[in-house]
Amino acid sequence: MDANGFERLLVQLRTFTPRAEIVLEEVPAPQKLATYAFAFSVDVSNGKIGDEEDELASGRFVLLHEPGGQESWEGEFRCVTFVRADVDSAMAQDPLLPEFGWGWFLSAL
Repeated sequence: MDANGFERLLVQLRTFTPRAEIVLEEVPAPQKLATYAFAFSVDVSNGKIGDEEDELASGRFVLLHEPGGQESWEGEFRCVTFVRADVDSAMAQDPLLPEFGWGWFLSAL
């Protein structure tokens, strides 16, 4: 994919409309990891307004593209995500949490 193709991809990402309780904001992407990069921050609330609003999670999504690929990526693209959310102590101690969390993430895509 060339620069024009990546720009067309970014047009699609920038026009994405999430659910009302999700706020996406384009943020500066890392500059030295790939020739092309795009990033946005994500804030997820409970969907309520005013004093009852509560942030449930936040994170960052980064899309990297290196024409010709990078060996460690095994391809031309790399998607990097970071998610932060409150969990109760029982869930935090569950050894299967990472596996289930990854499954929830993939299902949401």
